[in-house]
Amino acid sequence: MSCTKVMKYELRYIEGCGEFKDFQKEAWAIQRTVRTIKNKTVQLCYALDKERSDYKRETGEDYDLKEKTGYKSKYGYINNQLKPFFGNACSNVIACAIQKALKKYNDSSSEIWKGEVSLPSYKSDQPIGVSGCNIKLDCQNGEYTAQISLLGKNTMKENGWKNPKFKILVCDDTQESIINRVIGGEYRLAESCITYMKNKKNKEEKRRWFLMLSYSFEPDNNNGLDKDKVLGVDLGVTYALYAASKDDYKTYCEPGKDIMEYTKRIECRIRDMQRQGAKCGYGRIGHGTATRIKPIYKLKDKASKYRDTKNHTMSKHLIDFAIDNGYGTIQMEDLSGIKEDTGNPKFLRHWTYFDLQTKIEQKAKQAGIEVKKINPRYTSQRCSKCGYIDKNNRPEQAKFICQKCGNEMNADLNAAINISIPDIDLIISNEIGDISADDTKGKKTKKRSKKAKSA
Repeated sequence: MSCTKVMKYELRYIEGCGEFKDFQKEAWAIQRTVRTIKNKTVQLCYALDKERSDYKRETGEDYDLKEKTGYKSKYGYINNQLKPFFGNACSNVIACAIQKALKKYNDSSSEIWKGEVSLPSYKSDQPIGVSGCNIKLDCQNGEYTAQISLLGKNTMKENGWKNPKFKILVCDDTQESIINRVIGGEYRLAESCITYMKNKKNKEEKRRWFLMLSYSFEPDNNNGLDKDKVLGVDLGVTYALYAASKDDYKTYCEPGKDIMEYTKRIECRIRDMQRQGAKCGYGRIGHGTATRIKPIYKLKDKASKYRDTKNHTMSKHLIDFAIDNGYGTIQMEDLSGIKEDTGNPKFLRHWTYFDLQTKIEQKAKQAGIEVKKINPRYTSQRCSKCGYIDKNNRPEQAKFICQKCGNEMNADLNAAINISIPDIDLIISNEIGDISADDTKGKKTKKRSKKAKSA
């Protein structure tokens, strides 16, 4: 299974659509078209699902999309309905926009119909998606160029234009290595996008067009990893990440104390700024709400970047540890309902455990390591030595003491060892089933004894 990654390149317009201001005007119009297409796609999907639901409730029969609309798929129906909104965008840009909005809606449709989330909506500065086959990369005399299909045929014919051509600015060896591998065919060019954003490095030119180049490649599976050797990964509070295996005594951990302290400082600072904003000077009040709350947004952005960097670092170190020790499989917790199961929901609300797991999965995939998700129920209460399960086994957040065999160790280490056991969720389910069956039997016996006494 191939892996897909993204590299960001700055673009400089060369030719194709007249002067740069002409290209800029057309590109901004395409961004607005993409936004309209995405929002209309979501609305049509919702209307189609509502029609299907009403039809089934009234008739009791399944809704046949082809019979009702004449199209086999949602994409075909939506594409036909949105033709008046295509504007000056090329067909592949429209196709990418519809597919992205469709995926976004389908991924969240169950939550939408439950009333848990609202319909997805898109802002005006949308990235312009382009399929890989519509980007032509070239390198001449050490200069990299890209010709990208953006404009519709009618627009180009009316103005005598061609597809715009850009110079790609390569800033470091990593960017150069990736683009050379894409041009050479070692990496396959996937669906990418161009976007208009701030360039913080160049103050004179604050906004520029960038190419978010997506490329895919096959992971290296010939690295000597043993698929039967399992590494368990526990995510917690005392330790943000603890990795261990039942097969050996090697462990890897990342303390959670610095993360907790940082988030507390950020929260405290945000509260202070909110109080200051209520009594700030006219310089902030006179420029509207956006100016008044701008410092708060900056702090929140800073915290978000810190979490993202920390998760990247932890996931990279974990995968390096797994490769160095030959682990071919990583088992992690399934995070569904994690806020309800943990004793510290406030910490988990501020720390992106799902993002950390996603980064671990991505890096593991690139290294050829298989990732499995297990139900973490009772893994923190089960003794990794004798298998005894009791909530009293964990008297403190960081301490584990088995009430049966006396095994004493770090609670996160104990959970990580349990998670590393193959099919541990099934094993625990059977153990809990036996316990509950005994309890039920005991309760029935007590009831019968009471009836016997009364008789």
